[in-house]
Amino acid sequence: MSAPGAQFDRSLPLVDVRRMSPDQEQSVRAFMTGLRFAGGNATRVCSGFEMAEAIEKIARQKAGARSVLYEPFDLAEDLGLPLALSARGVRLVPVSQAGGQIADFKIALTEAQMAIAESGSLLIGGENSGWGLATVLPWVHIAVLRAQDIAANLASAFALFQDRFERGERNWVWVTGPSKTADIAKTLVMGIHGPNALEVLIVVDDESSPGRST
Repeated sequence: MSAPGAQFDRSLPLVDVRRMSPDQEQSVRAFMTGLRFAGGNATRVCSGFEMAEAIEKIARQKAGARSVLYEPFDLAEDLGLPLALSARGVRLVPVSQAGGQIADFKIALTEAQMAIAESGSLLIGGENSGWGLATVLPWVHIAVLRAQDIAANLASAFALFQDRFERGERNWVWVTGPSKTADIAKTLVMGIHGPNALEVLIVVDDESSPGRST
């Protein structure tokens, strides 16, 4: 974790990022396609600077907001992301500090622990925390996902998921695109039960990624 007041280095590479194998690259591409089909959008980021830039752009264009509901995660803290966004005029507000204003946030930032390429689905949570509110209350949800945490299909995901489940990590949210329903007059309505937009930032190795976004 970053020490308080740590300086943000725009050239700092993302930590623990491995060069992707051809299978991983295929999984990333399949996930981006599946997510787009489900109504979401994915962008590849290769540094802490790119992550901050992408979050600021999404917050400004899609939510018109400068305060982001935030479920802290190690990668963001290690990169000094709160400081980087603060320099851009964006404030990350941890769920634990949001208090009675938690329902007023238009945009949230969380980490996804796993994803399924064939359906474009995310698995978020595991431990008891505030991520449940951060994934369903705001109008726009940004999820950070490591490329190596994308499973090719549901069977592969369950094999990985079972181990964590058996260790007691049983509080999960499954997310496939933005919230939508067609219950009323068979008309598709977005954002009726949760976020109207889902943006996924996929953490990849700069040298292994030929493209950045869908």
